[in-house]
Amino acid sequence: MKTKIFSLILFSSFIASENFSFLIPNDGQSMQITNLKASAKTYKIIRNNAYLSFGDLGFKSKDCWKEFIKNKKITIKASDSYYKLTKRTNNFYEFSVYIDPKNITIKDISKEEFVKYCSLK
Repeated sequence: MKTKIFSLILFSSFIASENFSFLIPNDGQSMQITNLKASAKTYKIIRNNAYLSFGDLGFKSKDCWKEFIKNKKITIKASDSYYKLTKRTNNFYEFSVYIDPKNITIKDISKEEFVKYCSLK
């Protein structure tokens, strides 16, 4: 019974997360270098999709978010987000990034500020 409940909780949290994938060329570099590149790409994906923490806003948020954060210093904390190597070939490494929008905190920017900016565009 405990296993079923835990599985359901884990499954429901996985459904609520957003999944992204990206490739890193396999140039014969060490796994340390590959992981550094994957970590940097993961941070960029989290930054570019942090607007998901605001929920459904009823407009195309992604393009407006990229414009909104340009040249701004913002602090984003994303707990329960991680990346994982999913495939390795002679040509590339494929990574998956899992983000839980409910666990993203954006400091220095409010939802209202973002909505107001987008409504002026």
